[in-house]
Amino acid sequence: MESPTPLWLTDVKYMEGKKAIAAEFSRLNFRRMVRLSFFPSFFSEKKVLNIFNLQKILSQSNERFTILDSGNSFKISSATFSGLINLADILFNETGFRPLVLNPERQFLIEKNWTYFDCFTSFSGKEILKPGFASVPVAKFGLFSEALPETIRLAAEESSELAEKILESIALSKILKMPLQDISHLEFAQAEAFLENAFWKTGFGRFFQLKQSDKTKTTGFRTKGLSEIDFSMLWPTLLTSPFYNLSPDSINCNCCKPKNALEKNILPSTLAVVEMKQDGFFFESCSSSFSRNFHKTMSGKESRLRRMQEFYLKDIPLGPFFRLQQVSLPLADALKLASAKKARILKHELLQWFCLKKEGSVSKAVLHMNRTLSLLDSISDKASSSALKEYGVLSQLKLSTNPDFLLCNALLKTGTRLLCAIPEHLCSSESAFFNERLCFAIESVKSSVLENFADFAGKRESRVVATGKNKAFVKSTRPLSLIRQFSKKQHIPALLRAKSR
Repeated sequence: MESPTPLWLTDVKYMEGKKAIAAEFSRLNFRRMVRLSFFPSFFSEKKVLNIFNLQKILSQSNERFTILDSGNSFKISSATFSGLINLADILFNETGFRPLVLNPERQFLIEKNWTYFDCFTSFSGKEILKPGFASVPVAKFGLFSEALPETIRLAAEESSELAEKILESIALSKILKMPLQDISHLEFAQAEAFLENAFWKTGFGRFFQLKQSDKTKTTGFRTKGLSEIDFSMLWPTLLTSPFYNLSPDSINCNCCKPKNALEKNILPSTLAVVEMKQDGFFFESCSSSFSRNFHKTMSGKESRLRRMQEFYLKDIPLGPFFRLQQVSLPLADALKLASAKKARILKHELLQWFCLKKEGSVSKAVLHMNRTLSLLDSISDKASSSALKEYGVLSQLKLSTNPDFLLCNALLKTGTRLLCAIPEHLCSSESAFFNERLCFAIESVKSSVLENFADFAGKRESRVVATGKNKAFVKSTRPLSLIRQFSKKQHIPALLRAKSR
């Protein structure tokens, strides 16, 4: 009978010649190698190519491959990774779509639902079992002379900052399924890797074309005496089902097309035709994506740029508009202008919607991360309660050098930060996953929520002084109560956070 001594997954290597993955499981100086057969893959969307054309294109190569039906996509597997790259290049040359090809190690970990530093307790026959908790691996790494738990304990005693840096790297390695040496310190690269894993896991099979980003100015103002309401934790949740289900593979689906603008899956990025009631005015749109397109295609460029510079606006404004002029605007903008008596809505021109039947790739990834963070939060709370009962006033001192507790909190902090970056990252034109329609929808949803919050606050003896991408600065005597009431009325999670300035 094999020993139940736990081992940690410390390395994963693809062996092309063996058509296999070599997984290394470690404990201190002990190493156990397990070889598992593996054939790397990528996906091709059915709406891009049918099975006949896909086979015809890929057959130009001498590589051996298989095609499996994977729902909305076809999964193309090759005997070797170099062969897979060759197939991806042929597909790109023929269609203009670049398949999402992850390195074999990441593909393997996603398929197995494993991460680096997972703890495994049984190796009976072909079965490899792991417990469902995060623990610091009792193994030696790199230049450290001691095992990792002892290294972290000593680092925490000397400098909490050093311990946090080590644990953050481990947390990112686990979340992104990447080895420590491949982890980038750039938040952009981390968010990109998160989305790569999410889209590959659900079989969403192509990149979007890259575009140049626009840089805009931000406005400064005094915030003393105001409460800062942080919406950053709410935005990723609104990307999910059953809220807005915003993802490249769930926007404007064929199965849930609405008949009119009153149906529940309509997005505030729907375009509405409005008739202006004032002369010579400008305003900032809810969507910087819409603003950029408006600026490129409409006359009055010089006046808009002059307006932007004079008033230190963060985005190029829309305008100038004149009385009785008719123009198509995002529904969120149209409603705001109608409420201010500056325009009236004539009709809805171009409906935008989200799918009610199929959950998008982004929604699945965000909900999975939210469940993980909730579990980690529960583990952290239980550890704190147990330490308080055992050590009393010394409990925090004891926990401050406990490696597993520190790792749990590092995963919480890193996962939360990464999750909050996803909505804005999807709107970055430098991302391989940038999609103008999706960006337009995300920005419109965010603007709509902020506008609703400002209106709600104004009716409850409070006032929103200014808003940003993720924040609202409000003058209120009871900001926490305001948040709870707003969340309940809007039927959204109470994930907003407030702090005094």
